[in-house]
Amino acid sequence: MAHPTYRARGIVVRKTKLGEMDLIVTFLASDGSQMRAVAKGARKPGGALAGKIEIANTVDVLCSVGRNLDTVKEARLSASYPSFRSDVEKAACAACIAELCERVTQVDLPHARLFDMIEAAFRTLDRAQGAVVFSCTAAVLLKLFAFTGVAPQLSHCAVCGGPLNADASRTPFSVEEGGSVCVSCADTVSAWPVDTATVQVASALLRATFDAIVAAGDQGMRARAVLELCRDWSRFHVGSRIRSLDFLLDGNAGIAW
Repeated sequence: MAHPTYRARGIVVRKTKLGEMDLIVTFLASDGSQMRAVAKGARKPGGALAGKIEIANTVDVLCSVGRNLDTVKEARLSASYPSFRSDVEKAACAACIAELCERVTQVDLPHARLFDMIEAAFRTLDRAQGAVVFSCTAAVLLKLFAFTGVAPQLSHCAVCGGPLNADASRTPFSVEEGGSVCVSCADTVSAWPVDTATVQVASALLRATFDAIVAAGDQGMRARAVLELCRDWSRFHVGSRIRSLDFLLDGNAGIAW
C-alpha cells in the first residue's frame, strides 16, 4: 500500500547520521515549525540527494508519511551558499545559527516570519565580508531569542524597569534576572559587570535590519563580546549549550580573534 505524500519547503538545520548512507534531517519548515524526516541515501556520493541536504540549504522536498519518521523521496535545491563551504568563519557562523534554530523550534509549533528571517540571515551572511559576519551572527542569535520570547532586556533594568546609566563604563548584567540591571538593583541580584558599549551594541543588533548591520561595518571585538553573552544566555534560558558557538569562540574553528 502506497504511503501518502506531501510537499514542503524547509531549511536544513541539523543532520544526524543513520546507518551507512542515510541521514535524519531536521528542517525549519516554511511556517516556522520544525520538521524531521529520513533522507535515504543522502550520504551516498553521486546520489539523488547528495549535495542538497546540507546545513543552511533551503530545499523543496517530497516526503512520504511514515509510522515514526517521514521519508524524503525527492529534493530540489532552492537556495545554497557556496561561501559556507569555502570560508571557515562563515561555516562556523552558519552552524551557530542553525544549531540555535534547531534548539528553539518544535514540531507543530509555528513561528510566523521565522523562516523568512533565517533565510534572509543566511543570504546576508553569504554576502558579508570580513568580521561583519560575526555581527550578523550575533544579531541572528539575539533575534532568535526574541522570536521565542526570551530576549534579554538591554535598554532598561530587567528588575525594576528603570533607566540604565549609559555614561557608566560598565553595566551590571544578569542572565537569571533577564538582562541589564541598574546599579540599585545590582546589589540585590546575581549580576556581573559588562562593558556598557557591549550592551549598547547588542541592543542595536537586536533592533537593526540585516542591511543596516552590513552597512555599519565591522564591530570589532564587540561582536565577540555579544556572542559570549549569547552563549551564557542560551545555557540559562534555552537550557542548552550551542556547541557550534563554543567551537567558534574557543578558537577551535581556527579563527584568530
